[in-house]
Amino acid sequence: MIRVSSFICCRNHGKYVREAIDSVVVQTLRPAQLILINDGSDDDTLQVMKTAVEDIKELEIDTEIISREVPLGHIGSYNEAIVKCKHSLIHLMAADDRILSPIFYAEAAKRLVDEDVGFAAIGLSHMSEDGQVLSSGVDAPISGTVYPGVALQSLQQFGNFICGGGVLVKKGAQKQAGPYDPALPYSADFANWIRILRHGWNAAFIPERWYGYRRHAGAMTHGGGAPVEERQLVAQELMEALSDL
Repeated sequence: MIRVSSFICCRNHGKYVREAIDSVVVQTLRPAQLILINDGSDDDTLQVMKTAVEDIKELEIDTEIISREVPLGHIGSYNEAIVKCKHSLIHLMAADDRILSPIFYAEAAKRLVDEDVGFAAIGLSHMSEDGQVLSSGVDAPISGTVYPGVALQSLQQFGNFICGGGVLVKKGAQKQAGPYDPALPYSADFANWIRILRHGWNAAFIPERWYGYRRHAGAMTHGGGAPVEERQLVAQELMEALSDL
């Protein structure tokens, strides 16, 4: 049976996290497991999470809140979530974003029935700070199910067009790829896709922009992306993955 383990990590995004939670629990393929991580927030994040859990208890989702006073960081939180995953598919999501379609999980899961597909990704729409969906976004330059070499070559040519929150990953593929790399705080998701593909997994790309990425001053990528050193490390790993094919 295909079942989804969903994880939302939040640090001081209490005003957004309920939208993220609601966009997950309304999926037509409802998550079987939901873990909410309060990573050392000093706003109302924890109370918002507690209220949400109380409000959705009739959905009978296996729900847990992890709350810590000292932040571990998003990479450490993602790795903690992966260890706690109970089911065959993993979804890691930022608390300031939201899923824009209730059929994301179901459509991604259809692609992941194929035993050779390691992850399924959707496109990204930008949102304003108040949650309005904008006309801009990020589309994958490829669609459908592709071999690892095709995906790697596209990543080399176009950069990382895969948004982490818009991906369902097979637990088995993630286990092979290993944990997210704490040395790459801005690029760990990019490296993760490379490592999954390097292990020979195919990838599926769904063209619809069903992931809403909120643009605001507190967003991680506000003011710039990954530093040069990180980009160089990931570029080297990508070249090595391509040379293995």
